[in-house]
Amino acid sequence: MKMRQVSLLTLMAATLLSATPALARETSRGGTFDGTRGGGSYSSDTDRERGSLNRDTTIDGERGTTVREHSRLFDRDSKSATSDTSVTTPKGKNYNRNKTTTKAEGGGVSSTGTITTDKGKTITTTGTATKAEGGGVSTTGTVTFENGKTITSSGTATKGENGVTSTKIYTGPEGKSATQDKTVTKNGDTIYWNSSTTGSGGKSHSSDGSVTITPNPVTTEPVLPVEE
Repeated sequence: MKMRQVSLLTLMAATLLSATPALARETSRGGTFDGTRGGGSYSSDTDRERGSLNRDTTIDGERGTTVREHSRLFDRDSKSATSDTSVTTPKGKNYNRNKTTTKAEGGGVSSTGTITTDKGKTITTTGTATKAEGGGVSTTGTVTFENGKTITSSGTATKGENGVTSTKIYTGPEGKSATQDKTVTKNGDTIYWNSSTTGSGGKSHSSDGSVTITPNPVTTEPVLPVEE
C-alpha cells in the first residue's frame, strides 16, 4: 500500500481585542536540502502580524521548481486556527488545502480539512493530537476520498536527547497496513531525518535526508504598524 505523507500545519498566535497598533515583521530565510530523491535549495519570505501569518516558499530541486503559498489566522475567542495552502508542482499541477484546527476541551487539538487536487477531486481529512502517557504525543488521522475509501493512521512521537522518534501505523481501505518509523535529529544548522516503512507483506522501504538552514543572510525588517 502506497502512502503519501501530508504535512499538517497549525497556528498559535494572539489577536488583541483593542485597537493597539501591532508591529508587523517580514523575514526571509533559505537553505539547502539533500535526500534519497535528490537535493536542491529553498527560500521563503514570511510576513507576521498579530493573529496572522503569510509565507511564500520556493523549492528548487532536481525535478524542477515547487511553489508553496501558505496563510493562517487565529481566533482567540474560539481557540481555533484556519489555514489555506496552495502548492504548485514542477509539472504545473496545483493542490489546495484548507484546514481548521481547534483546541480540545480536555487538552490537545483536533483538525478538519479538505484537499483539492489538480483534477478538482476533493479529499477530506481529520486529525487529533494529545499528550501520551509517559510523555510524547499521540496522534490519529483519517483521509477520506470521493469514492468513500479511507486511510486511517495512529501513532506516537517522543522527544529525547538525540532528537524526535515517531512510529505511525497506516491502514488502507482493504485492511492492509504499513508501519513507518522515523527519526529526526539536529546538529548545528542541519536537520537530519531517517524513515523506514514496512508493509503488511513484510516489504520495507527506507529513505533519509537532511535540510541545512543558512544562518546568513536572514533578514527581519519591521514595517509600519498595523491597526487591529
